[in-house]
Amino acid sequence: MAALLRRRQPTPRVIDFALGRTSLAAVAGEVMSLLRDPEQGVVINVTGFDYFDEQELTALNDLATWSARVQVIGLDSYADQLLPAPTTIDVRPLAERAVTHLAGVTVLTAIIDGRPLDDHELDAALGLARTGGRPIVTVDLRHLERLSPAQILSLAETSGELYRDLGTLILVNTTSHVAEQLRNAGLSGAVRMRVDELL
Repeated sequence: MAALLRRRQPTPRVIDFALGRTSLAAVAGEVMSLLRDPEQGVVINVTGFDYFDEQELTALNDLATWSARVQVIGLDSYADQLLPAPTTIDVRPLAERAVTHLAGVTVLTAIIDGRPLDDHELDAALGLARTGGRPIVTVDLRHLERLSPAQILSLAETSGELYRDLGTLILVNTTSHVAEQLRNAGLSGAVRMRVDELL
């Protein structure tokens, strides 16, 4: 009996629709005409879009509410094209993102996402580097134009703490100006610290 009933029901009529190309008024007229048959179903298949039109999209959704026999498909792929692909977002503070603990060394990068760490962030990152327990802490100063007095003090304090614990602070990839700042602060040339200038 169910097979007989299914055989009597007409196959839903599929109407392709592209936002910005297909006339929604013409589609609405065709849907109304098809719905005159009380057994006819209609599927509106969204095949693409030329531009985002919120009003037309709303009207299309309204069209689907006219009858339970009207169905709109393809909007999922429309949304996939409209929305950017998901990316991994690191929500950790910059100080945490700046520090990487390896087997025998901790590496601290002074610039994250193109932005130098500020005084507080560098001090916090140096603290995290110290608590990592590695005997060597390397601070990469690549592309850093200058150090503030507070940053130089933080580096000096970290150097002293590491030296007391028989550890080593190594500063690498400095610009000539930063290297000069470190020399003036008495931080270069010590056994526990090395400054590599980029020429």
